[in-house]
Amino acid sequence: MSIPQDIQADIDDVATKKEMMVTDAMMDMVPRGQFGAEALNRLVDEVNKLLPKMDMPLYPTFSEDITVFPPEFVDVLMGIADVASQAGIEAPFDLSAVESDRDLAMLAGQVAQLAEDQTLLDFIAGANQEEAEEEPVAEVDTMEETPEGPVETDEELFLRRM
Repeated sequence: MSIPQDIQADIDDVATKKEMMVTDAMMDMVPRGQFGAEALNRLVDEVNKLLPKMDMPLYPTFSEDITVFPPEFVDVLMGIADVASQAGIEAPFDLSAVESDRDLAMLAGQVAQLAEDQTLLDFIAGANQEEAEEEPVAEVDTMEETPEGPVETDEELFLRRM
């Protein structure tokens, strides 16, 4: 049974509106101001101390001054904040308050504190360990050999009885 086209169109409209709302919310959080490359790169250095611990790639350095944070950098910072929140650290930093190089220095200090926070590091280590344990193990369908001959699996026995 398929979904009628008018209902599918409504679903698509709702999904599009939700995506636009999320994008608008992200744009409200994007730091705007005058940011020097040197101050930005100090922040990137602190972020890059934490990213490998989270099994994420390093963020590239900035080559020039900017007035608006790139969305990718905001995503990285929001990801760090989200992981910190999941670890029980309340509001590790507020990106909407970042408007100058001085604010960048404060943010870099907050990220540096997170990179050394044992609660966060333990949480990340536990999450990485859970991911490793959750990896599916390929099931190998083998028949065991016994002196009486091969042993059939439950599935083979079931199919033979039908």
